[in-house]
Amino acid sequence: MFMRDNIDPLSTPIFEQAWWLDAATSNTWEQAQVMWDNRSVGWMPYFVVKRLGLKYIRMPPYTRTLTPRFNLPAAKPVRHLDNQVRVLSELLSQLPYHDRFEITLSPDSEAIFPFVQLHYTAAATYTFCTPPNSDAGTLWSGLDQKTRNVIKTSRKKFTAEFHGDFDRFLKLARVQHKLNRKRDFNDYPALTRLWTACQSRGQSIVLSVLDDKNCDVASSLLVWDNASLYFLASARDPHLSGNSANSLQIWEALSYSRERGLSFDMDGYQSSNAASFLRTFGLSPVIRPVINRTNPLLKAILMTRTLFFPRDDIHYRFADL
Repeated sequence: MFMRDNIDPLSTPIFEQAWWLDAATSNTWEQAQVMWDNRSVGWMPYFVVKRLGLKYIRMPPYTRTLTPRFNLPAAKPVRHLDNQVRVLSELLSQLPYHDRFEITLSPDSEAIFPFVQLHYTAAATYTFCTPPNSDAGTLWSGLDQKTRNVIKTSRKKFTAEFHGDFDRFLKLARVQHKLNRKRDFNDYPALTRLWTACQSRGQSIVLSVLDDKNCDVASSLLVWDNASLYFLASARDPHLSGNSANSLQIWEALSYSRERGLSFDMDGYQSSNAASFLRTFGLSPVIRPVINRTNPLLKAILMTRTLFFPRDDIHYRFADL
């Protein structure tokens, strides 16, 4: 039996559950598995994309982490680590030919060192998270004073609303990119499938910030698992919102996660300016390791022409600020 059929939804991040991957990839993801004595000791989901004649193993749309999982028998620490390297090597040997490999591991992954031992490169990306069961007063006092003032002021100009109207979010997302005259990296079919899958399980909601004319000026999609609530995607009207609406929606999302007894995950950022903005909420940075390896030919191409490197997944980070 594949480990995907034994995944515990109470302990596995939402992004690594089979139903999420089905929705994110339209059922095109695959899996590798290692069996020892009829026992499944390792499992790794993966997603293959073809572009310009090249094959990439990469993150599915809107999927934050994708981590090999081990289910090893008890052993001494040195033997346990050796077994992890061995199992990961066997998992990787099952992957189809590819030119580029790049996945983001969950912060608690045991696979980082085994990947490095197998000559993959490990880098760090960051998100910002609250501790579980955070106290509202502690979170508020931990905000930068300027951010607290912005939130207080924004409450006089805007109102926050939690609802299930996904089309309102889509409308604002399209307006944002039209007004900014920037390429829209959103994969709307994938986002719609994920919203439907999450809604059917009671694991998503839309947060909208409205002005005094009852118009949406900022909006975000929130999804959650048993441990964390994620700021999955966001949109705003750049002419009507400003940073005050962004500050309010983050605080409201953070408060909503606390009410549900969950940690809040701000879900990364796209630029140093965004990181500076998110730091004012007083939360701790958390590493999400990124593992990658490129074949020598493609590596040479990438050094001269970054056109061939697929980066249309950057939309998963925080919306333009």
